[in-house]
Amino acid sequence: AVSVLRRAGCDRTVEIHYKLTPGATTHQAAQPLFTHLPATAAASDDPRARWRRIEVPSRRAAQVLGWLAQNPDRRTGRHLVCHPGTHAKWVLVEDGRIARFVTAMTGELFAVLGRHSLLKSDAPADDDAAFEAGLAAAGPGDALAARLFTARARVVGGAAEPESTPSYLSGLLIGAEVASVPGLLGETPKQVALLGDAALCGRYRRALERIGVAAEAFDGEAAAIAGLFALGAPP
Repeated sequence: AVSVLRRAGCDRTVEIHYKLTPGATTHQAAQPLFTHLPATAAASDDPRARWRRIEVPSRRAAQVLGWLAQNPDRRTGRHLVCHPGTHAKWVLVEDGRIARFVTAMTGELFAVLGRHSLLKSDAPADDDAAFEAGLAAAGPGDALAARLFTARARVVGGAAEPESTPSYLSGLLIGAEVASVPGLLGETPKQVALLGDAALCGRYRRALERIGVAAEAFDGEAAAIAGLFALGAPP
């Protein structure tokens, strides 16, 4: 539905984009969703820097479009939308247009650490107390590599059972993400819209509310269908 390709150091940008026309039905979408996508990598003669900090919107942009289509009030002002997942997307929407976005590999990092590190465990991440402890340990989200070792230290020191590690790790990673990632977009949010799986959005909501940020969760599947209709495509 939305595709953007930008290479630093090149004078070409390939973009496919749409925006809902104010007052249009959900089947009408003719204006650009992105009037400008800020370059996320500066031109450089250094080949190692050529692809640095480049972001490409995924299919989830259709869900953001659907979220905008579901309520005309969302097409005005600034809104911060988070789509939790393997690669969580944080999207800043300004007057109905995607202005900036950033990706956090929180879900993938959780999976890798839980399977291939000294934190590996087959236990389910369903311990609420351990999850809350992880949120507390996340702090402002900085020094994550050092904070991660607390997941090991709490078990070795006898303060926690090994089976609680996945829940603690989940809280630590999500807590660090919600505390630090909005700042990469230049935002200190008072409210965040969550799009996606209800259970995962619930965890993000707990993390956000713990640091004083209001959060409301929306059905990602319904938003995706609304987005496809908004683009004039069948679901």
